[in-house]
Amino acid sequence: LTDTIKAAFSTVFTQVYKNTDAVITGKSAIGGDAGNGGAVPSLPESLLGRIRNLPGVLEAEGGIDDQAQLIGHDGKVISRSGAPALAFSVNPHGSQRFNPLVLVSGRWPSGPHEIAIDKKSADSQHLTVGQTVDLIARGPKQQFRIVGVVRFGGLNSLGGATMSIFDLPTAQKLFHKEGELDSIGVAAKSGVSPQQLVSEIQPLLPRTARVRTGQQEAQQAAKDTNGFLTILQDF
Repeated sequence: LTDTIKAAFSTVFTQVYKNTDAVITGKSAIGGDAGNGGAVPSLPESLLGRIRNLPGVLEAEGGIDDQAQLIGHDGKVISRSGAPALAFSVNPHGSQRFNPLVLVSGRWPSGPHEIAIDKKSADSQHLTVGQTVDLIARGPKQQFRIVGVVRFGGLNSLGGATMSIFDLPTAQKLFHKEGELDSIGVAAKSGVSPQQLVSEIQPLLPRTARVRTGQQEAQQAAKDTNGFLTILQDF
């Protein structure tokens, strides 16, 4: 069972980063990743403009990823088998090149108090576009209007995780990350290899940041997920 799940996630992450040549993320003081418990710092938002100005860069987009809990009709947190409550930002006016999410209905959030949620949560709670849903992030419960329903790649749910999606300014305010980004996805111009792009980006990064090729980031994401699945296997 766990081998099948691991293979499925590996395929998903490969699809997620197929249009991404380089990924910039924070790194903890002890060199860890988010998947192994390291406290990973955010990136300064000003870095995005400097990355976009590099000669080998075709396109770059920054985003926030954190955790926020959706509240069901019964007033309780929507939770499935201990899976995380994921939260992402999107640029509703961008190309969506780096966005692993796919709209099933509605549109991308584009203003305060607008949210998109995963299809599995929408189906289980009988929530549709136009309705409101409560959410807990960093602070008291807040109400958001559902403007979209999404899938992660071809999946209605990512391992049972709930998903909340906001535009970037809303996510930055919600998670107290004004002026910050959690990651930056970069696409190379024609003729520039992912490794060349990584070499070009590296000198611009602060000591608290790292850059990987899209393929390396997919492998790391799969490795982090496999670490969680090993616990299930042992159990």
